[in-house]
Amino acid sequence: MTEAASVVVVGAGLAGMSVAIGYGTGAVVLERDARPGGLVRTELKEGFWFDRVLHLLHFQDPAAEFQLQSAVSTPLHMEAMPPDARVVTPKGKVPFPIQHNLGQLDPDAAVACLIGLFEVRDAKPGHDYASVLRACFGEPLFELFFGPYNRKQWGTPLTRLAADRVLWNLHRPSLADALRAAIRPSEKTRVYNQRAVYPRPPANASLRGMEVLSCAMAGAVPDLRLAHEVRRLDPDTRIVRVRTAQAETDWRWEGALVSTAPLPDILGMCLDLPKELRDVRLPWNGVSSVALRVRGRRPDAGAWRYFPEPDVVFTRLVFLHVFDPKLAPPHGWPLLAEVVWRGEDGPPEPEALIKRVIADAERVGALAGGEVEGADVIVAAPAYVRFEHGVDELVKGALSWLQARGIHPCGRYGRWEYSSMQHAVSEGLALGRALRASR
Repeated sequence: MTEAASVVVVGAGLAGMSVAIGYGTGAVVLERDARPGGLVRTELKEGFWFDRVLHLLHFQDPAAEFQLQSAVSTPLHMEAMPPDARVVTPKGKVPFPIQHNLGQLDPDAAVACLIGLFEVRDAKPGHDYASVLRACFGEPLFELFFGPYNRKQWGTPLTRLAADRVLWNLHRPSLADALRAAIRPSEKTRVYNQRAVYPRPPANASLRGMEVLSCAMAGAVPDLRLAHEVRRLDPDTRIVRVRTAQAETDWRWEGALVSTAPLPDILGMCLDLPKELRDVRLPWNGVSSVALRVRGRRPDAGAWRYFPEPDVVFTRLVFLHVFDPKLAPPHGWPLLAEVVWRGEDGPPEPEALIKRVIADAERVGALAGGEVEGADVIVAAPAYVRFEHGVDELVKGALSWLQARGIHPCGRYGRWEYSSMQHAVSEGLALGRALRASR
């Protein structure tokens, strides 16, 4: 049996649902899982709620906020959540971003970092990530934080990474701002993601966490088909082979197919893929989020903390009770530890990883005297696109081949890029409207 739709969307992540909302009637969304949202889902474990990874919605563009609020009919319960992040270094624990808060470092380290910023004020970065970080922040800051943290995050020499795709997330302070923060360390510095929000539904709500956003968007999608796994895609006939628990069926797209599935996956589904694309290997890193259910007094530790030191297994700890106090019962609090691993290596063994995370969390004082009642591991694969040299050219070639055949990759993984939640929503709504206008 073959069914037809004007636009077929593969994947009900935020970008995919935004496309369908922007397009309106005539778009069908096929989602492999039994719940929409992709990575933007929240797991309930013994009364504790855990987002799959750290998620905040940053509204840099008021128009994007208005578009999202107008698209959904159910309350989002979004409340302001100014990012209160900390960086833990051997020279002091300071607010994030570290380059805007040098005055809270050890004095000698602060002076060295200021001198380093002065020395690179006219530096011209090279084409690799290490060169860009050194040119932006100077050698002392690179050695203290940016070097060790990014080596830990990416699991590969930084000279092998191209920097141009992540430059939007680098914020180099002016010398005046850096000096001002060093002289007056108590003053808060406004950063790019200061205007952030997070759902805080009523106490009796059946759903909490960032999945509130996913479910609200899913309710606005005209035709959402869950538990529909795309198995094969034929660009010539415009046929998508879909498997459900009952049978395999075919869907025909009449106008366009939009995919938020990871770019390597959608390429692997395509029939008659040219050899140069069949041989493409796009590197990525995964994240194992260890969800700890902690009994005890809730710490005042900020919303999350970065750990650049290589002997600490996690890159980031997220104190989720700060996002929404009702994400856990009153007797405890949810702690999320993010552990990054290379896709080619595979995820760490869960039981051993949990033991290591608990030991390291206790060693760095993150448990604040609390007792871990239980733990689970939530895997995101892929989580981060790894922009090694040459990857950008491969991605551009793949996107061009797909788009020439009426297939539109969309979202962070569909376009194989590093982007924010707001960008995914805005991009999806814009693509949906453009496809509708071209009918």
